[in-house]
Amino acid sequence: MKNLRIHSALALLLAGSAIAADAPKAPATANVQIAMLTQVNLQGTALWDITNNAMDDAGNVSAKLLKPTDWTKLLAIGKSLEQGARDLARAKTIVSAPPGAKIADEGPPGVAKAADVQRYIDAANGTFRSRAAALEKTGAGIVAAVQKHDVKALENLANHLDAVCEDCHKQFWYPNQKK
Repeated sequence: MKNLRIHSALALLLAGSAIAADAPKAPATANVQIAMLTQVNLQGTALWDITNNAMDDAGNVSAKLLKPTDWTKLLAIGKSLEQGARDLARAKTIVSAPPGAKIADEGPPGVAKAADVQRYIDAANGTFRSRAAALEKTGAGIVAAVQKHDVKALENLANHLDAVCEDCHKQFWYPNQKK
């Protein structure tokens, strides 16, 4: 009996190691500007373009109006959103932008600069990571909805994505903007 427990424990340990080895590694550094420009913004816009173009006369996303190529694109969109957000949520270090880079809208007085955004992130790192985790969850939900061809869930997630983005932007991109 003792040998059975030892073998079972060893098997569980090895299985856990194999699963951990397959899990995506978090990057050492995640760059918010690059993630936004190359993954999140592009994918969010593509998601909204596809779902908006597939709306029926009642304003609902219709499976009949989604082509097979749309489903393929939607799957890639969900995976990219999920991965980009996962990197932001789990990276050891988060930077707002590459050194010397200007962020969108930077310049006019009162508009946040990359250094300001970095300070906002550093001051509330846990909150930033939880916002990124919410985006990751949304991306994973899109993947699941697409895999099931669940148009209602896809529509809800496409609508929810705007709120997820806005929650983060209000705190880390333009917290001083007048309401």
